[in-house]
Amino acid sequence: SDVFNRQVIGQTNTFLIVDVPSPPLNPIISYFDHTQVSFNWEQPLYNGGQAISGFYIFRQDCSISNSVPASIATLPPSQFNYIDATVVGGSTLCYTIVAYNILGGNSQPSLML
Repeated sequence: SDVFNRQVIGQTNTFLIVDVPSPPLNPIISYFDHTQVSFNWEQPLYNGGQAISGFYIFRQDCSISNSVPASIATLPPSQFNYIDATVVGGSTLCYTIVAYNILGGNSQPSLML
């Protein structure tokens, strides 16, 4: 993590610089059919000053304009793939991945799948 030290007449103050992680990289669909979608991604370039705590998976119906993404899974920081086995054939679904760290930082969503 980034730490900033400042000394004021015999007193030292230490500040922890906290930021949000950058988005997960290179999301790609590795498999899909009428019952499931599988996709992978890579670790964000920047963790926000603390280790990545995990990933949120969001899904939305892309056939409806202005549909709101819903969180469908929370994954550990070591998992870089997800299988959505709740797909209904004929659906037009979109997915995004969000990284988060323990200090409250959520990344912007990944590129949409």
